[in-house]
Amino acid sequence: MANDFVIVGPASDPSGIRGLTEATDAFRRLLESEAPFLTRSDLSGTHVKELDVWEAAGRACRRR
Repeated sequence: MANDFVIVGPASDPSGIRGLTEATDAFRRLLESEAPFLTRSDLSGTHVKELDVWEAAGRACRRR
């Protein structure tokens, strides 16, 4: 299994994530810029991996 994270946003790239290859780096920039972020929030395998990436980026996540 593999998880690919695709981040979609405005062409102006206000968080400066274009060209980043590591999800953790992109999530960290999203966190720092306080950008809005939508998630599946369904505790599926992909969502759990997303929570791991957020935690690695410096955001504490609560798992239900």
